[in-house]
Amino acid sequence: MGVSLYIMLHRRFPFHFRDREQMLAEIADYPAYIRGRYRKDLGEEATALLDGMLHPEEKDRWTVKQVVGSGWLAATAPQGTAAVAAKLDAG
Repeated sequence: MGVSLYIMLHRRFPFHFRDREQMLAEIADYPAYIRGRYRKDLGEEATALLDGMLHPEEKDRWTVKQVVGSGWLAATAPQGTAAVAAKLDAG
């Protein structure tokens, strides 16, 4: 999900996917590398959302519930996220 959101916001891939070794090095340099590629006009909430979604460690990556509850997503699509969050809370 994080790569897809990154592509939608930046219109490019977050990593150099054609060179596997370079891509793995970029991923290993989290968060310095990826934060250096963010658009300068992204706000703190969008940056936090991308950081959480792109975290290389699965255990530290944001869950769907955390993503849906993010301030940036709620501000950009309030009606849609509220319905999804209610369904997640219902179990």
